Amino acid sequence: MNDKCEQQMRMLDNGIVLGPQFEKIDKRWGWEQTLVETEHYSVKHLLMRADQSCSLHWHDRKHETVTCLSGVLVIEFENHPSVTLMPGYSLAIPAGRMHAHRMIAASGDCRYLESSAAGCRDDATRVTINTPTT
Repeated sequence: MNDKCEQQMRMLDNGIVLGPQFEKIDKRWGWEQTLVETEHYSVKHLLMRADQSCSLHWHDRKHETVTCLSGVLVIEFENHPSVTLMPGYSLAIPAGRMHAHRMIAASGDCRYLESSAAGCRDDATRVTINTPTT
């Protein structure tokens, strides 16, 4: 856990951790906001704009669980069928599985949660696909 996060977190008398309000970080496909980050786990709230997608990537150590809150989220895998998540549905993605998230255009924006083990913030290998220019 980083120093800023640790300074802002505080332990209540009953052992419950009260976390700070983290800032939203703009991404080319929408935004992400960390809701809680402890020494054990992290939970992020993300917005994927319609017709957008994040890059194809994988994590060596990070196991993530994605939960769709609104809209429709398609998770594509290399050499495996894609999975479509509707609101209320979750998918666990084991470490090492190459994947990307994208939206179905007809459904508009999508909000989802990403839960994972802490300490894996820099554990992403992104795949660059060269596409021909016209």
